Amino acid sequence: MAPVSMPNPAFTVGWICALPAELAAAMTMLDELYQEPQEQHPADTNQYVLGRIKNHCVAIACLPAGEYGLAPAAAAAQQMLSSFPTIRFGLLVGIGGGIPGPGRDIRLGDIIISEPQGQLGGVVQYDRGKTFAHRFERTGFLNAPPRVLLNAQNALKANHLLGQYRVPEFLQDIPKNRPAATAQFFAHPGHENDVLYEMADGTSDANESGEIEMPVQRPGRHNDDPVVHYGLIASGNQVIKDLRTRYRDTLSEAS
Repeated sequence: MAPVSMPNPAFTVGWICALPAELAAAMTMLDELYQEPQEQHPADTNQYVLGRIKNHCVAIACLPAGEYGLAPAAAAAQQMLSSFPTIRFGLLVGIGGGIPGPGRDIRLGDIIISEPQGQLGGVVQYDRGKTFAHRFERTGFLNAPPRVLLNAQNALKANHLLGQYRVPEFLQDIPKNRPAATAQFFAHPGHENDVLYEMADGTSDANESGEIEMPVQRPGRHNDDPVVHYGLIASGNQVIKDLRTRYRDTLSEAS
């Protein structure tokens, strides 16, 4: 069955991704795929994937190749609204690094959903602030999501507590009618690749292969199903990949 065409005013949810892999994952979540936009603002350079998730029409866009950070994401969102002014809710969904700690057993493949805490709206900009002699004072944070979404989030959390959890079911549906290589792309990468390291400063020695020899011993899980966590999400213009840095633990303490 060929995709149908939907008018722009039908779309009320905007979904922005930073990477092609994130866009591909978003496309697997669509219940129905639509044709390209019927109209697009002349200043809107986004490329769109349009579809339906349950009763919601969703417009999905990916950032330009090689562009990351807050400014490109804000530009993509602004351009999306110029073509789809009826969008009520915006989502930024993608790959991130978890910060495990006491009471937060975050593993590879888990799902993190932003949630307001105290005066923080759920997302904090970790690289915006004031630098002092021996500390960094963060000043950037975003407002909380609309109340209607926060109410829906609490209902979702209650369902999770009752075991009404459909994420594994959705993941099992991905391989259907797709090549084996594509299905493997979305599979769990394996517990052996989920390694958490103790905090180390930037001068700690690594072995010749570049591995840091301070892994944390954690008990295994009984299956590969992702766990959903709720809390603060740190977002910024820097990509943190140095396993030796204290920044991970600094972010955890600041949260």
